[in-house]
Amino acid sequence: MEKEDIPPSSYLRYLPAIYSQDDFWGRFLHIFEEIWEPIEQRIEGIENYIDPKLTPESFLPWLASWMGIELSPQKPLSEQRKLIRDLIDLTSWRGTRRGLREHIKLATGFEVQISESGSGMVLGEDCQLGVNTILSSSSGRNHVLLTIFVDDPQTLDRGLVEGIIRFHCPAQITYSLEVVSSS
Repeated sequence: MEKEDIPPSSYLRYLPAIYSQDDFWGRFLHIFEEIWEPIEQRIEGIENYIDPKLTPESFLPWLASWMGIELSPQKPLSEQRKLIRDLIDLTSWRGTRRGLREHIKLATGFEVQISESGSGMVLGEDCQLGVNTILSSSSGRNHVLLTIFVDDPQTLDRGLVEGIIRFHCPAQITYSLEVVSSS
């Protein structure tokens, strides 16, 4: 390529006027402009990669990993996008009973009953005396019992639910998961 064929760099506008008179600087800066231009164009659209509605399908698993979940390939693309969007809203409830309940509902479609025990017996809003209550051991360790009622227990991805529980429960809390047939 000859010297005349190379247009001067648009970066010259950022330098003092004296440099725009020298053809060398226009050609020299043109090298950097060709390298940085594609990078700048990608950066300008970065918000599209972190918006679940707009991100390319191949980026959805990466975006879901920010929320600590793995997407089920069996779910339609629209449901995967909605799940990520809803989970982003749920982040403020992480570690709470509400966050745990809603996360499981979003991921599986099933309702869950949560009962907690600590020192002695604790009856929470989901507890039924004699049905899903736990008397704590003498260790005084906190424990959570989750009961999920499903038509067919084989349809529940137990690994997914346990991952959600570990995501929400603090390390010092143990849990039990009961899957009960509602039929």
